[in-house]
Amino acid sequence: MRIGHWLVVLATFIAYFTHGGLLEIHRVAGYTVLVYVGVRLVWGFLGGTHARFGNFLPTPRAALGYFSALLRGREVRFIGHNPAGALMIVSMLAMLLTAALTGILLDTTQYRDFRPMHSVHSGISDGLVILAVLHVCGVLYASWRHRENLIAAMFTGAKRRGK
Repeated sequence: MRIGHWLVVLATFIAYFTHGGLLEIHRVAGYTVLVYVGVRLVWGFLGGTHARFGNFLPTPRAALGYFSALLRGREVRFIGHNPAGALMIVSMLAMLLTAALTGILLDTTQYRDFRPMHSVHSGISDGLVILAVLHVCGVLYASWRHRENLIAAMFTGAKRRGK
């Protein structure tokens, strides 16, 4: 799924910057995002240990505990996704799905001129940019905090074991 991760980054970037006059490219990028989300949802149930939602989604108590420890600089290191990363994955998947589905609706005659739908699609798209920036900041912080290159791990899938 690492290829999928970078594919959805590229497709989202392309979709975000082609919404004006490059509608055909925008559509292809949007459908690429939709296919990725569908595959990732299936992978979240059938994939490897660290990809399965059931193995990394935190309970509310665990998430609050992690964020509390994070604020105190005492968060533990995870081999898979930490609770903040897990919540980011779910948030981004939900927003990517919403952006893709509202985009499909905007491509129909019934919703093409429906301003509220345009507002939702645009707001979600801008929200994705904010989440992407937060995601990168979180990865950089965790890399620094735990003295490991998480960006390289996002390409290779290899992450050091142990503390």
